Amino acid sequence: MKHRKTLIIILFTLLAQWTLAAETTINGVTYFLSKDLTAEVMASTRKGKLAIPQKINAKGKTYRVTSIGDLAFRGNTGLTEVIIPDGVESIGISVFEGCTALTSVQIPKSVVSIGSWCFQGCKSLAKIELPKRMSYLGVAAFHNCTSLQTIAIPRGITSIGESTFEGCTRLTKVVFPKGLKDIGIAAFSGCSALLSVELPNTVTTIDDDAFKFCTSLQSLTMSTAIKSIGEMAFFWCRLKRVTLPASLKNIGEYAFDDDVKIDRK
Repeated sequence: MKHRKTLIIILFTLLAQWTLAAETTINGVTYFLSKDLTAEVMASTRKGKLAIPQKINAKGKTYRVTSIGDLAFRGNTGLTEVIIPDGVESIGISVFEGCTALTSVQIPKSVVSIGSWCFQGCKSLAKIELPKRMSYLGVAAFHNCTSLQTIAIPRGITSIGESTFEGCTRLTKVVFPKGLKDIGIAAFSGCSALLSVELPNTVTTIDDDAFKFCTSLQSLTMSTAIKSIGEMAFFWCRLKRVTLPASLKNIGEYAFDDDVKIDRK
């Protein structure tokens, strides 16, 4: 009986919180309004350029826009430019996935998190600047962004997840941050224009297929702290000679092509 009463109290509390939240649509953008006077962008079918406001007025109150919700613009093939306001802290899962005409996204310095598949398949996105205070970048966030040319990964990112930049066929330069520890499975696989990789001396793990099919990759500066290199990590690259440090304990099959000269410190 006691447990039933507790459950009823919880349900009434959740119902009360739900009734204090609402949705509103302003200028073609739908927002979720929370009781703490924050708003999340939920959806929009707007075409062309979109500047998301820093604050909105709804139901007689002013709300601060603090997040872009999951799937908010997914599949909007008419969206070309988005300006995200200062104060937004998180950009969710698959927010811009499949926005094939998107050429520009201005991300404010307040953003700390970009979700998985966020920009997947944004084939017209040639450049983007990630905020310095970012601490999370989801898996496949830029998967198949085939126009992306350069990227500087923020210092707060310690791990680059699976397929994060896989298939970015025009990516020529990546700036890796000090403090980076892990490069995930197929993180840069198929980045066929990537010319060189200079890893900071904090990287300890390079997973399977991480740089597989980087067919223009000619120069590799390996981390002096590397402990593990996965299978086919640098398979089918243009590397001719690689120096591996004494810290390396595990190296997977076909991590490098057979004709690569391996020097050990």
